[in-house]
Amino acid sequence: MIRGITFADQLTTSDDFAHLQHKWFNGVSGVTKGCNVTADNDNVYVAPGYFLIAGRLVRVVGTETIVSEVVEVNKYCTVIFEIDLSKTNSSTVFNQGYFKILSSMDEYPTLTQEDLDADGTVYQLEFARFIKTTTAITEFESRIVPLNVGDVWETLNETYNNYKTEFDTYFEGKNIEIETLMTDLTNWITNEKTDLETEWSQYFTSKQTEIDTEVDGKLAALDAEIQKVQDGSLVTVGEFKPTVTYSTYKINQDDNGVYTKVTYKRADGSTYKVSELSNANDDGNYTTQTITYYQANGTTVDKTEVYTITYNADGDVESEVLTNA
Repeated sequence: MIRGITFADQLTTSDDFAHLQHKWFNGVSGVTKGCNVTADNDNVYVAPGYFLIAGRLVRVVGTETIVSEVVEVNKYCTVIFEIDLSKTNSSTVFNQGYFKILSSMDEYPTLTQEDLDADGTVYQLEFARFIKTTTAITEFESRIVPLNVGDVWETLNETYNNYKTEFDTYFEGKNIEIETLMTDLTNWITNEKTDLETEWSQYFTSKQTEIDTEVDGKLAALDAEIQKVQDGSLVTVGEFKPTVTYSTYKINQDDNGVYTKVTYKRADGSTYKVSELSNANDDGNYTTQTITYYQANGTTVDKTEVYTITYNADGDVESEVLTNA
């Protein structure tokens, strides 16, 4: 919801005006006219006048009489005007503000000054103080503070200038610190960059030498292998061989449809290897596989590999462990 305040056909409330005056006078309270405070043996009197308290303007229309209490021992007393916004006014009765006397046995009472511009309800402004004996008011002291608009703005201006000077000095010092820091950082980056360039240049030069040496060695080894292929001397298993495709021949099919012997032959008809299954268990699963490799002539055995095969409860192969090669 938005409520217009200083607009046509809109209403201004006491809270609105109090907020404006509170900010305008920088939260200062005081007497703007009259309100002289006097006392006799029993009473305190506030003369007609105006005063501002926490942004709210109050007028004393006639002399206000504040009666002091009868005491049996001496008391420290403070005459205050109290605002209590928890109370309710009417069009004929003002209940939210009144003069009263606070008292204490040991010292002058501490005032309650809540921020009425931030949901506070009670604010007390001191007008006078005295000591009340069993017979009279003594040591009476007026405590009213005149509210001078010029003084308020002069104080504000002085406070502003003080803050400005402090901020200017602070930021000037920080600016020097930042400039020094940036200079140091720039120098550090420049030095680090130079050091890194040197280190990386040396590193990559060293690595390039290692790589060149390793590549030259591998190329030489590859040339030697190629030469073996070209002159037919490459016959040892495990050395480089050109890619070969094989024909497959299956024999000895058992009752479960498994071929127990498979022969792989090269394109020239020579045997490359023979795989045989043996040692069937009670479930008909073979537990041994023997693979025999042959040299290029197809008759000379190159090597033999024997694998032990294990199965799980479902008859699926779990492992094939090389036991002989």
